[in-house]
Amino acid sequence: MKQMNRTQNLRYAIIVGIVISVIGGASYSAGQKGHDLNFRELRAAFDSYLDFPSEENARAILAILPREKPNKITGDFGEVLHYVVSAKNYGILADEAQAGSRYTTEILCRLLNFADGMAAEYISATLGTLLRFSPKLFIEVLFDYKDTELVKRIVHSAASTDYAYNVHPKACIFDFKKRIEALEGITDPRFADVKKACIQELLEKIKWLESEK
Repeated sequence: MKQMNRTQNLRYAIIVGIVISVIGGASYSAGQKGHDLNFRELRAAFDSYLDFPSEENARAILAILPREKPNKITGDFGEVLHYVVSAKNYGILADEAQAGSRYTTEILCRLLNFADGMAAEYISATLGTLLRFSPKLFIEVLFDYKDTELVKRIVHSAASTDYAYNVHPKACIFDFKKRIEALEGITDPRFADVKKACIQELLEKIKWLESEK
């Protein structure tokens, strides 16, 4: 079968060849435009969070990490991203997001502004899993980012999976259908458009998988 969104195991795979894509654009942080990102400050904030992943420490990261790509990045952001998404650290973020932390979920979404390659796959797979088990949290965060460029990447994550599903397409279809069921349980009309976009993303992936049999 052709390879769709290749995703490594979230716990044990070693990151190889992360490609970081950093493109200048509009920025937003703490409600202000023109924010510059200092990777040293961000690394320090992540150190505190990884030592003690409280909501307070997650909010401290969000105060530094912009909703959109910043005008200027000081330092090597790729180093920070590699550190955060490394096998020794990433499980903490994944666990907190899947346990229902709104702020950690937002951190993962904002990292998609900068991540490519395997880093993006790790993060997208985590968000995809979150959709099935905490659909309201996923949709609420997606809704809050619907007016940003990031929205497309979050919607795309709705149909992202761990690597194991790539070699078990029937299991992948099963999981995607469960995600759709979870989404259909959300009845708040505010979320109708973003919910529809996620369901469409999943249906297209299911159709693709079934055509590959």
